[in-house]
Amino acid sequence: MNAITKSPRHRHEIKAGDIVLFRSNKLIPSRCIQWLDKAYYNHAGVVFEAEGRLFILDSNAPGVHPDFLSLRLKDYTDFCIVRPQFANEQMDKAIRQTFKKADKGIRYDYGLLIQIALYRLSGTKENFHSKNHFICSEFVRKYTNYLQPSPNCYTMPNMPTPFIT
Repeated sequence: MNAITKSPRHRHEIKAGDIVLFRSNKLIPSRCIQWLDKAYYNHAGVVFEAEGRLFILDSNAPGVHPDFLSLRLKDYTDFCIVRPQFANEQMDKAIRQTFKKADKGIRYDYGLLIQIALYRLSGTKENFHSKNHFICSEFVRKYTNYLQPSPNCYTMPNMPTPFIT
């Protein structure tokens, strides 16, 4: 089964505020992320709804921008839905704050991927953050921070990716 055949079966379950984790089999950077993080998924985004359509807001090669969720699913072989356990009003507010952040023209942070790779391969820890660039999981983390979760929900607070354990 791929993401497109799985999608119609789960469309009614996806709601605004959900986080979608994606899996791709493309070599770069997807397979590299999977190998470095020892993770099944290699991309993440936040779902929002407009005019009855589902969209994804995420960070990828062109930077942070919205796209139709149905189109994004065509690029991936699998996905899963992660639903934050917050009131709809709180998730709506977090989505609005995330959009404000995205309106600043955030570019994709390829340098951060290299830093994370160096950390994984050598244990050298660096400052894993760039003010005007984000990788997908770092951008999703911004959204979850707007939800104000418990302070201990990230096991490694200096690392911007949830894929690293």
